[in-house]
Amino acid sequence: MNRFDAWFDRILVNVCRNRMRHTRTIRVVALDDASEVPAADSHGATDARLALEPAFARLTADQRIIVVLRYWRDLPVEEIAERLGIPAGTVKSRLHYALKTLRAAVESSEEARR
Repeated sequence: MNRFDAWFDRILVNVCRNRMRHTRTIRVVALDDASEVPAADSHGATDARLALEPAFARLTADQRIIVVLRYWRDLPVEEIAERLGIPAGTVKSRLHYALKTLRAAVESSEEARR
């Protein structure tokens, strides 16, 4: 494992935890349209983002960290466990319950739109 990556990820995790502890609201910052990369299905991407944002807010800080490390950084479970200093089983459990929460939140928002 690259020592810099581990060091940087640890800082990232700690900063995220501190920010989530000290803020209760989510601030949205509008990006300049020129900086956006057009998606193949921009309407579908917008729908997905709108469905996931409130669902992601339902997760605990620990669950958010694990989801980001797993799906954004594309780290395997064992590496996440090593970087966070927790057992791999705990990572799997948190990931399982996070995905279950996300799935339920997205399904309930889809039902509400019907």
